[in-house]
Amino acid sequence: MNAWNPRMARTDGADVDVETMSGPSGQGSPQTQVLDTYRRPQWVLARFVARRTARSAILWGAVIGLYVYASTVGFTNLAPTPAGRQPFLAALAGNTGLKALYGIPHRIDTVGGFVTWRATGVISLVGALWGLLVATRVTRGEEAAGRWEPFLAGRTTDRQAAAQALAGLACALLLMLAIATAVTAAVGRRSDVRFGLGLSLLFAVAITAGAAEL
Repeated sequence: MNAWNPRMARTDGADVDVETMSGPSGQGSPQTQVLDTYRRPQWVLARFVARRTARSAILWGAVIGLYVYASTVGFTNLAPTPAGRQPFLAALAGNTGLKALYGIPHRIDTVGGFVTWRATGVISLVGALWGLLVATRVTRGEEAAGRWEPFLAGRTTDRQAAAQALAGLACALLLMLAIATAVTAAVGRRSDVRFGLGLSLLFAVAITAGAAEL
């Protein structure tokens, strides 16, 4: 006598229950019931994109944080006093190649001005490239690989799929921003730096904004 009692699948927009039957493993072996519950199926594509981009977001968030840390330590290690740092900073400010790479320096005699000059231009460019590559991979790349067809074959429209992909990318961007803010705030706790949490957040937003422009 088979003890398996099937019940209707629930599709209320919050959960989806899928019941499957595994085949017999041998002669006389009973069939087993496997019940899988999917939470919020209407956001499955957003979760998929967020999971696929989370690793690279963590990696580049750590890279941004390390770059900010290296720039801050480099400034404080130039000389123990502001007067001793002045000749080095004047040479950096007058270097044409560095101006082309980092932009026109402003108040680089302070740790905030120096780190902003060193980090903003370079990291904004790197973030923009990351955003371009990741956005292309999760949209056109997934479409070319044929992984969007199962979503578009159902009730999900093209606009809904694109919106979910953008939501997943936004989650990855927020993760990168959180890591960059945490590292900047940790560096700012040094007695010779003194970045507050608010300034650290604003600076992290400025340097990671390039990834959101695409």
